[in-house]
Amino acid sequence: ALRAGDAAMDKLIKYFAVVRRHDSMSGRGEPNGRRWVDDPELPVELGMPRELTFHSVLICPVSRERTSSSNPPMLLHCGHVISRDSLHRITKPNGRLRCPTCLAEQHSGHLSCRVCA
Repeated sequence: ALRAGDAAMDKLIKYFAVVRRHDSMSGRGEPNGRRWVDDPELPVELGMPRELTFHSVLICPVSRERTSSSNPPMLLHCGHVISRDSLHRITKPNGRLRCPTCLAEQHSGHLSCRVCA
């Protein structure tokens, strides 16, 4: 976790500088009165190296269900993660699939189990 924090620090510093500048220019943040820094999640990808990318709990964006050891998270070639059951549902008979997040076309061969990797 320490290596992940170190790898993300420069990007986080730049992100929060932009957020502070945006909030100070608008006077109160977003139109609904919320500030960007009040959100519990970052609205940007940090682009972490694969060996430092992990989730303690992952909800599949396709099935909206929590992944488990019987339905583990699978890392797509584009870097997004979905559950194994969802991967099987969206994969065509020829093995091709489209990422539900970024729509990148890819082949299901050689995908890795995120828990096992």
